[in-house]
Amino acid sequence: MNCLSVNQVSSLKWNFFQDVIRYARKGFDGIGLWRAKLDDVGVHEAADFLYEMKMSVTSLGWVGGFTGSDGMSFKEAIDDAVEGIAQAAALRAHCLILHPGSQGLHTPRHARRLLSHALEILVPCAEVYDVSLVLEPMLIPEGRDWTILNGIRETLEIVEEFAPDQLGLVVDLYHLGLDSQLAQYRKRLCERLKLIQIADRRRGGSVPHARCLPDRGEVPLRSWIRLLAISGYQGPLEAELMGGDIEGLGYHCMLDSAWDFLLDCREILRAVRCSQDEGASVRPEISQRRPLF
Repeated sequence: MNCLSVNQVSSLKWNFFQDVIRYARKGFDGIGLWRAKLDDVGVHEAADFLYEMKMSVTSLGWVGGFTGSDGMSFKEAIDDAVEGIAQAAALRAHCLILHPGSQGLHTPRHARRLLSHALEILVPCAEVYDVSLVLEPMLIPEGRDWTILNGIRETLEIVEEFAPDQLGLVVDLYHLGLDSQLAQYRKRLCERLKLIQIADRRRGGSVPHARCLPDRGEVPLRSWIRLLAISGYQGPLEAELMGGDIEGLGYHCMLDSAWDFLLDCREILRAVRCSQDEGASVRPEISQRRPLF
């Protein structure tokens, strides 16, 4: 059964323990951890509490900033990323999210070279700890301060320089759900896809491109979940809901909406899996002769 999760950035005003207790009470069996909240309680206390609450860590975010956009030197960013890898291992996190940092005053080529150098150092370290590193493409302008990776194609080019078990991808459908290229690259994507993050996207209005609750915007979320499931994805589903509109509704309302929607998505994943299993058992010769793509 697919783990259903909420990222802690969805409830910034709650503390670590409030997040875990209230997410679990709603029914979620996973949580996306934010390192700033983790620092408030300590890794080992957090790990013990999550174990007691039977909560899995679907993601730990974030490490990176190798371009210096966060005020850290390259060495400081690497040291912090190594600490993040150790934290992810202690928490048995499904993946550790890596954001390279913004381009800043660097040329695109130099910024890309800084990321490549960082990965050459960190990927072997993550292997030792048995931690999955993932990159997350983000749209401009929302992702300008976070990453130099603004599309699925360029992100795939980087992760495919490494083995599938060394470096993967997280897809936030808020960022990529209106990008037609996502379907074009779905087979390559699902070979690397570790996590789907879910939020809707509303264009226009007082806040253009606002992140909003599922089914309140323009992203065909269920269609993407079905397509990615057909392409092979059967991993966690993590709601990442934040912003002024969502804050105004209140966190409990946000959790209700996220729970209802993710339940529907889990049913889509289950139905696709059952359909594929049935097809493989009933007509194996056709399954072998007619690949999905």
